[in-house]
Amino acid sequence: MMLTTVIGFGAQIVCALLAMTFYPPDYSGEIPYYAPESNMLIEFGLALLIAASTGMGIRLAEEKKNLPATGFTMLAISVGVMMASLWETTTISTHEAYEKSYFITTTSYFLYVPAMLLIACNDEFKKWIRWLGVISSIPLLATSVMFLLHYRNFNVLEMIGMVGYVLLFLTQLFWAINIYANYRAEQKAK
Repeated sequence: MMLTTVIGFGAQIVCALLAMTFYPPDYSGEIPYYAPESNMLIEFGLALLIAASTGMGIRLAEEKKNLPATGFTMLAISVGVMMASLWETTTISTHEAYEKSYFITTTSYFLYVPAMLLIACNDEFKKWIRWLGVISSIPLLATSVMFLLHYRNFNVLEMIGMVGYVLLFLTQLFWAINIYANYRAEQKAK
C-alpha cells in the first residue's frame, strides 16, 4: 500500500509537468485552450492521485485515524469531479463550455477544501506539511468564490488556480517523502 501511495502522489506531479511542458495551455484568447493530449496526461495523473488518496484513506481507516481517512477519501472524490470538468473543454472551447466546466470545478473545490482540512489532522505528517496542504486550498477557494460572484475572466481564474495546483503538487511531494521516511523508520525498528 505504501508503494502505491508514494508512486501515485509522485506520478501525478510528473504527468502534470509533462502535460504543461509538451502541450502548454494557450492563454492568448478570451478563454484558455488546453490540447486534448494535455488533458489526457492530466487525467492519467489524476487517476493515479485518486488511487494514492484512496489507498491512504484505507490505511488510515484501518489505523482508526478517521478524520484524515475521511479527508483522503474526500480528496479522491474531489479529484474525480475535477476529471469530469476537464472533458467539458476538451473538444469544444467556448465561453459557455468553459463556464459549465467551472461550475463542475467549483463543486470539486468545495470538496477539496474540507478534505485538506481533514487531512491536516494526520499527525504522521510534519506540521508544516499539514499547513501547506491547507494553504494550497486558498487559491482554489478564491477562484470558486470569484466565479460564483460572476467573475468570468477565465485566464485570470486559471492563473490563480494554478498557484493552488502548484502548492498541491508540493504538498503531494512532501506527503510522499514523509510516508516513505516513516515506512523506512518502521522497517529499521523491526
